[in-house]
Amino acid sequence: MKQTMKKMVDERINKESNELLAKFYWAALAMQAAVLIVKLILQAELLRWALDAIIILAGLGVMMALRTVRSLWGKKDEALKEMDNSVLSTSFGTMLWVALLGSLLLMFGNGEENALWYGSTMLPVLIASGIYTVIAIKRGLLLWGGERNKGSAKPRLRKATTLGALFFGIVMGAPDCFSGGAFQVSGLVKIFLMAAMWGLMFYGMMVLAINRGEKSANKNLEEVEADAEE
Repeated sequence: MKQTMKKMVDERINKESNELLAKFYWAALAMQAAVLIVKLILQAELLRWALDAIIILAGLGVMMALRTVRSLWGKKDEALKEMDNSVLSTSFGTMLWVALLGSLLLMFGNGEENALWYGSTMLPVLIASGIYTVIAIKRGLLLWGGERNKGSAKPRLRKATTLGALFFGIVMGAPDCFSGGAFQVSGLVKIFLMAAMWGLMFYGMMVLAINRGEKSANKNLEEVEADAEE
């Protein structure tokens, strides 16, 4: 009985999470298009706006492909709507990874003079991800997956945080690594310092948020069980 109730709560969390990400997919897409339009109006060089176009095409391409494969075009009932939200959630994830990896490569290649241009490319997905995270924390959607999964979930969070921290450090410190055509050790130091500061702060906040989410989920599970007994 308890396992059945827990499954119901997990399904509710997954459903609500996909609903949120589906909305933020469209928001991120609109913001990315706005950034691209502004850059084109300013007659920016190709390299300064190409990634914006790639992010938009990637997000739309994945969405259209998955909708076609799963026959999700047209009117949808509740079940098809849930499937479509899952598609849009995946599409948003694609946009996020393309933005992060693309910006990372650009920063390494030519970040000294174009940090502001490349930084603006990441803003739409980062803003959408940040707002989603805040809402997910408040609604208890971020979970370890129970005590049995907590042991493996924490290392995954540490790995993800490490990658994110290194990315943040590189974005902030890469422009300082080269000056006058010469490598600057101070820039490398800045990368590791910024990564350490961001990583420790983010990891601590996420652990607290997920623990809070677990308590909220357990409370919801107890309420569902109480209603079932009645």
